[in-house]
Amino acid sequence: MPSDVNQTHIEKLESLPEGWAETSVSEIIQIVSTNQKKVAQKKYLAEGKFPIIDQGKKFIAGYSDDESLLINDGLPFIVFGDHTRTFKYVNFNFVPGADGVKVMKPLGVNSKWCFYMFQAIKLPNKGYARHFQYLKEAYLPIPPPEQQKRIVAKVDELFSHIDAGIEALKKAQKLLKQYRQSVLKAAVTGELTKGWREANKDELEPASELLERILKERRQKWEEQQLKQFQAKGKMPKDDKWKGKYKEPESLNRENNPELPEGWKVCVFDQLITELKNGISKKPAEESGLAIFRISAVRPMEIKKYDVRFLPNDFDSSGYEIEDDDLLFTRYNGNPELVGVCGKVNGLQRETVYPDKLMRARLVNKQLISPDYLELSLNCGISKEFIRSSTKTTAGQSGIAGGDVKKTPVILPSYKEQMQIAGIVDEKFTVIKHLEAELNLQLIKAGKNKQSILASAFQGKLIRGLVDDI
Repeated sequence: MPSDVNQTHIEKLESLPEGWAETSVSEIIQIVSTNQKKVAQKKYLAEGKFPIIDQGKKFIAGYSDDESLLINDGLPFIVFGDHTRTFKYVNFNFVPGADGVKVMKPLGVNSKWCFYMFQAIKLPNKGYARHFQYLKEAYLPIPPPEQQKRIVAKVDELFSHIDAGIEALKKAQKLLKQYRQSVLKAAVTGELTKGWREANKDELEPASELLERILKERRQKWEEQQLKQFQAKGKMPKDDKWKGKYKEPESLNRENNPELPEGWKVCVFDQLITELKNGISKKPAEESGLAIFRISAVRPMEIKKYDVRFLPNDFDSSGYEIEDDDLLFTRYNGNPELVGVCGKVNGLQRETVYPDKLMRARLVNKQLISPDYLELSLNCGISKEFIRSSTKTTAGQSGIAGGDVKKTPVILPSYKEQMQIAGIVDEKFTVIKHLEAELNLQLIKAGKNKQSILASAFQGKLIRGLVDDI
C-alpha cells in the first residue's frame, strides 16, 4: 500500500444508496484541544473523581482528581488512539491520557453513527507510528440523518447479541481456568488418584523409602562426577577424604505441612536434583545461529520451543545445553506471577541453550522421579505458595534466588502414583486445551462478525434488511 497520506482506505462505493453523499472524516469532525490537559501515565490514580481515557485497550485507564483537566464541553466525543488505532465512544466528562489521544467532536452527523463507521475504515497498520493522518483523509459515504439513526439502532441491536455471546464465551474461559486449577489441586492432594491408590495400595512404595533411594543415588552421582574431574586433572585421590566435601541437601524445615495420603511425603526440591544452574549472560544479537530461549519461552507447565533468539554458531555453549526432561525456571520477570514458574523441556528439534534469567534443573533419576509430575507439582499448591513468598521485587523487576528455588517444598508420592497422576492430568489438560482453542476461535469469529456488520452498514445494506450478506 502506498504511503501517501491522501490514499483512501475503503474503496468508494460504485453507486451510492439513494439520498447518500460522499465526504471525508475531516469534513465532519472538529478536533477538541487537549493542550495543558493531558495526564502522564505515571500520574494515573487507581481511584479518583474523574476517569482518564487514553489510547489503551481498557476503556477507563485510571483516574484523576484534577477538575481543571476535564474535557466536558459538547458531549459526546469519539476518542481515537493515534498509535493504537482504537476508538472509544465517550458520553461523559473525562481527562485525556498523555500520549496519542485525539478527541473528536462530530459535526452535523449522528455521533454514534460516526463511532461505528470510523471503525469500518481499514486504516493501515504503521506499528507505533501515528495514524490520525490516515483517518482524517479517509473516504466516508454519508446517509441522511434519519437513516443514520436507523443504522445505529440496527448495529446496537446486532452488537448486543454478539456481546452477550462474547460475555458467555469469556465466562466459559474463566470456568476452564478454575477447572484447570482444581485439577492441579486434586493432583497434589491425592484426590485425583484416591480410587486408584486404594486399589493398588499393596504395590506402592512409601515416599519416605523412595526419597532414601533418591538421596543415595544423588550422592553417588556427585561422587562419580568428582572422580571424573580428578581423572581429567590426572590427580586421582589417595583416600576417601574428598567424599566428606559432599553437601547434603537441606532437609525440610517447615511447619504446618498439608495433610497427605498415607505413604506420601513432603520433601525439598534440592533433594530431587543434581544441579540448578543459571544460564548464559551473553546478549543474543544474531539473525541465525545457536538457538537460545527467550525468557518468555517459559510459562507454567509450558516451554515454547520456538520462542528463541540466536547466538553465534561458534559460541562455546558447553555446560548450558538443554536436554529433554530438563526443568526450566524463570529467575526474573516484570510480572511477579511469572517468577519461579517452570516448564519441562520436551521434543527439541535443535541444539538450544538458555539465558541467565532462566535456571535449568536436572533430576537425579527419571526412573525415580517423574519429570511430568514434578512440573505440575511445582506450579501449584505449597510449592507455588513458597515460590511466591520468596519472590523479591526491586526497581520494577521481580526475581527469585536459586537457593530459594532449591528450598521449595515438593509433595512426593510413590513413583507409580506420580506416573498415574501425570497421565490423568495430561488427559484432562488436553481436553481443556481443545476447549480453550475453540473458545478463542469463537471470540475471533465474533469480532469478525462485528466487522462484517459495520462493513454492511457502511455500504448501506444493513437497513435494507440485507443481513444475509454479512
